[in-house]
Amino acid sequence: MSSKISKVKHKLKQVKYRHLQKEIRLLYKVEPIICPNCNHLFRVKDKDDLKKEFNDFMENSTMAEIAFKYPDVAALLWVLETLGADDSDTKLDFEEIELGVKNQQLLLLIEDMKTISSLQTSEISSLESDNSELLEQLEKEKEQVRRLSAEKAQLSTELELKQESFWSKIIGWWK
Repeated sequence: MSSKISKVKHKLKQVKYRHLQKEIRLLYKVEPIICPNCNHLFRVKDKDDLKKEFNDFMENSTMAEIAFKYPDVAALLWVLETLGADDSDTKLDFEEIELGVKNQQLLLLIEDMKTISSLQTSEISSLESDNSELLEQLEKEKEQVRRLSAEKAQLSTELELKQESFWSKIIGWWK
């Protein structure tokens, strides 16, 4: 029974948090007010005011008022009441929530860093593979240059011998 109550309380906290975040997002979607005298943008409410109002509403409103605005919260409160449990420890602890959000952001950052690292590792592997292929190709080209240089040297020697032989024949005719 205690396990069911703790699960319902946990779910109630999640639902309250989700509604609070929805309210905050709505607050920041609304255009800020522009002060004509000082050209300053400001909002009528800030996050802290909204959090306080939300908690006050949850603590001080009747079940009917909560059910009208947040029916899922009212349903979970009803379940807790049916199980004979109170909702005293389902109040949102904003410091704990903000730490949780920061932890979640850190986890996302770590995941992004792991992804970047694995991409860089695969890029390095790919570059090393390309590099080794290029080195093999370079060695083949060097070997071909050596072979062609040797052939050129041999052809140059043969050409010189033929030229000497040609000139010796011509000189021999003139003698």
